[in-house]
Amino acid sequence: MLEDSRPNFVKETEKIYKAFESQINIIRQGTPMKPTDINLSELIKSAYVKTYDFMIYLCQLRDLQHAFFQLPMLRGICEDLITLSYIMDQSIEVQNYILAKKRFDEMKKSSKAQKDFFDKYNPKQIIPPLIYNTSFENILAVYRNSGLVLQEAKLPTVFQMAELTGLADLYRFLYHATSKAVHFDIFTLLSTGWGEIDMENETLRPNFSYQHDYKHYFTFTFFYSSYLFIKQTKAFSPTLKLPNVVSEVLDSLEKVYKDLDWPELITFYHLNLEPPSQEIRATYRTGFE
Repeated sequence: MLEDSRPNFVKETEKIYKAFESQINIIRQGTPMKPTDINLSELIKSAYVKTYDFMIYLCQLRDLQHAFFQLPMLRGICEDLITLSYIMDQSIEVQNYILAKKRFDEMKKSSKAQKDFFDKYNPKQIIPPLIYNTSFENILAVYRNSGLVLQEAKLPTVFQMAELTGLADLYRFLYHATSKAVHFDIFTLLSTGWGEIDMENETLRPNFSYQHDYKHYFTFTFFYSSYLFIKQTKAFSPTLKLPNVVSEVLDSLEKVYKDLDWPELITFYHLNLEPPSQEIRATYRTGFE
């Protein structure tokens, strides 16, 4: 049997999350829906289960060297939290309208983008036809006939929603963190180049690999995935009707997190600085108590 070489904090976290796996499996079971139905509670279930599954995936990883490629998942998990939290604060009528319009717009735009691409670059391939669904128009007609005046026909930007839901600081931080992997980022590209330093000429001959800093990327993704799951638990609990055991376990984990140093976006090592010792960190933390 192969030795389990995972870090201890990963093993311990897996035990915590596995403790309420049966409750998560109950949540997985959605309610019957028609293909055109858009139910907010079902979206919340899906987002919540996705985050849980990602945490279990991270806990069970044996090869951590590709952690850089897992970083972008934080962006989607965070945007699920923000967007669903914003929609939950709206009236039922506005919730339904927003969800219907967003679903229709997403499918329509994706369908057109696909057609434009294949028509130009692979026109001999048969692809699905352009999406056109009358369900949204029917929903819109219902609102018009009822006299309901909608403030917005579309969602605000993610950052606007983050501000409105009190999550702007979290979003801004994780936006910059995940931009390293999904946008052109000079610092990130150059920081993958590690090598020997020529002290006399003050130069470095880099060897480029995203694996050099894998421990940092794994720890960062692992911690903030758990942090976001705790946030989702608090936000979605009224809809999901979570049993007490889930909230109690995660409340205990959150208390543990408050006494820890959290993974940084820019580390001392990134800046070629010697990090403070554990003694200094402990003393500094004690000074705030």
